[in-house]
Amino acid sequence: MNISTYNITYIISNLFTVYIVKLFMDKYLGVIPERKTKSYIAYSVFFIITTSFYFLFDIPFLMLITNIICFIGISIFYKGDYKRRCVASLYIYIILLIVEILVTALTFTPYMSIFDKYGYSNVLGLFIDKILQFFVVLVLLSINAKKKSTYDTALPFKMSLPSFLIPLSTIIVEMIVVSTPNISQIKVVLSVITLFMINFISFVLYNSILEAYQDKLRNAILDQERDYYHKQCLLMQKAVDDSNAFRHDFNNHMTMINELISKNETSTVTKYIGELIEDSQKHRNIYSSTGNIPIDSVINYKLNSITDGDVDIIVDVSVPTELSVEIMDISTILTNIIDNAIYALEKINKNKRISIKIKYSKGMLVICVSNTYDGIVLYENGVIVSTKKNKSEHGKGLENIRRTAEKYNGLLKLSHNENVFTSEVLLYLP
Repeated sequence: MNISTYNITYIISNLFTVYIVKLFMDKYLGVIPERKTKSYIAYSVFFIITTSFYFLFDIPFLMLITNIICFIGISIFYKGDYKRRCVASLYIYIILLIVEILVTALTFTPYMSIFDKYGYSNVLGLFIDKILQFFVVLVLLSINAKKKSTYDTALPFKMSLPSFLIPLSTIIVEMIVVSTPNISQIKVVLSVITLFMINFISFVLYNSILEAYQDKLRNAILDQERDYYHKQCLLMQKAVDDSNAFRHDFNNHMTMINELISKNETSTVTKYIGELIEDSQKHRNIYSSTGNIPIDSVINYKLNSITDGDVDIIVDVSVPTELSVEIMDISTILTNIIDNAIYALEKINKNKRISIKIKYSKGMLVICVSNTYDGIVLYENGVIVSTKKNKSEHGKGLENIRRTAEKYNGLLKLSHNENVFTSEVLLYLP
């Protein structure tokens, strides 16, 4: 067997193909931790089989069947049921196949007999094929990660752009290399190895930066949640102190009221009782006391931030102390919905009212927040959007709520009339 420049390049590029497949499967499915070592062995076997079949046969139909079988075999080391694993295997193979067909059709011939030896031998075309496959997989994984994420965790465009330009730039570099007159085989092979390594290293660096960025975002959210919990503890402690103080003064108040009644000072009694009621209202800071700390803390924290005493607040929460929903998710929904309601209340001068109703029944969590508003609602492409001026910073709240609801196969519904705006979220909890 003649070991040509193309054959050496094919071996190197097939190693890169293994990396592309592993990258996709790891991100799309997630490897089972206890099977991680075995997965490396499976990828090694995949490389050996596909490389051997290429040199022995190079028949498109045989290579197609071999690759699909290998992909499905590798998928057993990943999470998900067999249907999801099979879909992922076919998905990645179709991506690789479409790119390969396009490149080979442009650099060799569009005609292909699937049962005959193909005979492709274009080094530059092979390199372009693998780099484009890598590029397409990166883009699709980026889109998939954004859909799954509760928050917009993508890096700023100016930081992520270089990671997508590097694969395309290496194609240009390799075109220059192979077009050099009388270039030696060893230089072509070294250029291919170097450029593949550049793509690999650039993705590793990009992934490290992305993980650090996401960790920073998660820590900021956790700090916010800790602040909510701290406020909740302070509210609970204040309620206990107020209750103890009331019990301590109860006998004194009753004695005073009894004495006033005995003197037939009815108006004074009425005034005195009114003052007691008003004083008790000042200290009624706990709006939700279900025992579900995430829900109670957010509701109490947000509603206690309302300084306008003319706001009519209605809270009706009926949930278990524990729900199968992530704390960050319930915090995202409640904080954004209540913040939007409070913002709307600040824009009106009278008839201020906010109603929060949360119910859990038979695996369904329903969150409904209604508030009076100024009657102004903005639409873009038939969808309600934020009325806040700085939309680059404030326009993500509703999108985050929608994205979170979709994680639980739920939905966000916004409705309104002339006076009341209502936000409803439905979550299906396991």
